[in-house]
Amino acid sequence: MEKDKRKNYSKILLIVGTLLMIIAPIIFTYLFKINISESAEIGETIGGITSPVVSLIGAILLYYALSAQIDSNKLLAEQIEEDRVKERKQNEEEHISQLYQFFSKNIEEYTYELKNTDGSLSNIFKGSIALHYFVEFIQKENINPHNTEELLQDRNVREFVSIIESSKLMIDSLQESIIDTEDKVYYKNLISHQLTYKISPNFDSISKYGKEVEECKVCEINHGQFPAFILKMLLETKQELEKI
Repeated sequence: MEKDKRKNYSKILLIVGTLLMIIAPIIFTYLFKINISESAEIGETIGGITSPVVSLIGAILLYYALSAQIDSNKLLAEQIEEDRVKERKQNEEEHISQLYQFFSKNIEEYTYELKNTDGSLSNIFKGSIALHYFVEFIQKENINPHNTEELLQDRNVREFVSIIESSKLMIDSLQESIIDTEDKVYYKNLISHQLTYKISPNFDSISKYGKEVEECKVCEINHGQFPAFILKMLLETKQELEKI
């Protein structure tokens, strides 16, 4: 709109200026009773009369031309910035999608070997069902839930921790990303579903083994026999997820 106004002003000024240059000599000679025939040079006389008008018009037209160029440069800069942001969004969306695939793959490929009481192999589970059996198993075992170093010697524990870490990577990327809010919420819901229904322990099932979940006197977290450091990771991860 501003650009169109400026263009119209330039046209009007050019027309008015041209008319002034034509009629100015007539007006000045008539008003001031100047006899052009007695002047040294007719051209110099006319030039002297119209020169200020021409200079003023030229200066104004130059101003409009420079203003138009500035606007054009500004639009170009905005377009470049818009393209840059769009490209960054696309790259971030692709990166986050890959992180979610990595997170999901860690869940799908998680394996748990269910053994008989004599130690022989009973069955091998994979994916979310394997996570369920592992969480159930570790809650009913008489282990020290605070012995992080010993717990990490177990392959299942390490892989379980790896799944949580992969979700944290994705959450960090979502928090720093400039992708649209709708896309952030979409991935947030996907992660929340995985954490809640496939990874987090179901403490309601502990009662089956004659154990009650009470507030731990060591860390003040209600974790029962579930490893305290893992539950803490899960709680912190969910808290970070809610910030998105």
